[in-house]
Amino acid sequence: MKDPTTSRLSCAALREALCADLDFHGSDGRRSTHGWHPFPAKFPPQLPGHFIERLSRPGDVVFDPMFGSGTTILEAVRLQRNAIGCDIDPLARLIAEAKLCRLNPVLALQLGNTVVEKARSSFASERPRLERALNQRFEGKT
Repeated sequence: MKDPTTSRLSCAALREALCADLDFHGSDGRRSTHGWHPFPAKFPPQLPGHFIERLSRPGDVVFDPMFGSGTTILEAVRLQRNAIGCDIDPLARLIAEAKLCRLNPVLALQLGNTVVEKARSSFASERPRLERALNQRFEGKT
């Protein structure tokens, strides 16, 4: 069983986290899957990452009662915390689920390459027909 004194939030740690430079302008907020979809009132991932890193330990639980697009949940997972979240908005849940879906990178690369090869093949075989259709629809300048 965990020692309760080690898992409590200390006032000093909170004070230190709040007094830190929280200006994340110029930082890339699109790392990982954060940039996949716009979402209203989305804050930079560095903000929850900053507090999660300083106020919890790997293996701790991070709870976000209104997770929006999943920024806090994704940062918690990235920092090896157990994340729990909920949201009433079905679009928010869908975006968060897509952002948090674990993919097999080898399989994703193989499938991506298959899509690209099929597109190349299709374009090569259909190019004359596509060019005729474009020429019929648009004049030369267009």
